[in-house]
Amino acid sequence: MNLIVGTPPSMAICVLDNFISRFIKLLVSCKWYSQLYLKLVTLCREKLCRFKVQDMEFVKLERQHADEVVSLMADMFMKHEPTFSCLKVPVGTATHYCKLVVNRAINDNVSLVAITTKENKIVGAIANFLDDGEPIEGDINDTALLRPMTPISSIVDLLKARFYDLEEVKELQQSGNVFMELHMVAVRDGYHGQGIARRLIQESLLMGMAKGAKMAYGEATNPITQHITQGTLGFVQVGEMIEYTTFEYDDKRPFSDMPAAYMGAILVVKSLNYSRL
Repeated sequence: MNLIVGTPPSMAICVLDNFISRFIKLLVSCKWYSQLYLKLVTLCREKLCRFKVQDMEFVKLERQHADEVVSLMADMFMKHEPTFSCLKVPVGTATHYCKLVVNRAINDNVSLVAITTKENKIVGAIANFLDDGEPIEGDINDTALLRPMTPISSIVDLLKARFYDLEEVKELQQSGNVFMELHMVAVRDGYHGQGIARRLIQESLLMGMAKGAKMAYGEATNPITQHITQGTLGFVQVGEMIEYTTFEYDDKRPFSDMPAAYMGAILVVKSLNYSRL
């Protein structure tokens, strides 16, 4: 489940970013230099993003960030996530869910926060998971408090099952590989349009690669998520969209009142290797 609040960076910045990536690939095309390549790309993008995102630093999500990130994500989901709004998910449920998500994201160690350098305020965050497709003890959806979100979880589970049904994923699973799930992304109101969401995703993909993830996927539940991931970030849609208004759960259509602007949820997938950053 992904929430991205914001817009992609300007075309000029995207072109510059792509140019730098291609230049580095040319210099370190030999596979023996893959780790050097990763470090060089990370360094160059850090320099570039100082231009793209003014007065902002991007750091690993740590335990001391938890309360502020939970508050940010719960607030943004209640305001902007169409599935939450349509189901009228209670504030307590949203907050509890975000606590569980952030706790697991901290443990998996492939997530980031965006912090303003002047006010030292968290204005964006991404919560990602590492998994191998096996059931996780104490899964975040296994609590009674989250029952109002069950239709949402059902859509997410369907898309996740679609990912693990891919032949490429099955082959990687047999070799003991892990995968990276982009679970939640949020940017605070007033900070949209600065490329924060894109930078959070891009940098976290590098973290996932460093942890050994071979592929990344996300359940894109709104048009902004779908636009950013399939645009400059290079994710591709797999399978058909799950349309909200016709989706059935427990013999009902819980999203029948969804506004027309929100058509449905899709699975987006990206292979993680040093030639496709």
